[in-house]
Amino acid sequence: MDTTQLEPSNDVRPALLHCVETLRSGIAKGVDAIKSILKRWSTDLRWEAVLELEAIAADELRRVEQAVPQFYQWLDESILPVEV
Repeated sequence: MDTTQLEPSNDVRPALLHCVETLRSGIAKGVDAIKSILKRWSTDLRWEAVLELEAIAADELRRVEQAVPQFYQWLDESILPVEV
């Protein structure tokens, strides 16, 4: 089965959009806020939120990439562990 064309189910999308808005709020507050938010999410959710941010606000993501070169490394839990 080709899964490249699958869209998130309707009940998952609002939760993902909430995560994107949370991340955008953190971006506005700075590096420590971004890290604090990412520490609450699994690697998969981190990537899903960033990919969705890319789709809806690519310019904002570009600014993060410029300001925080290690940003994508933080998406990996082995680099920035989840805190419970």
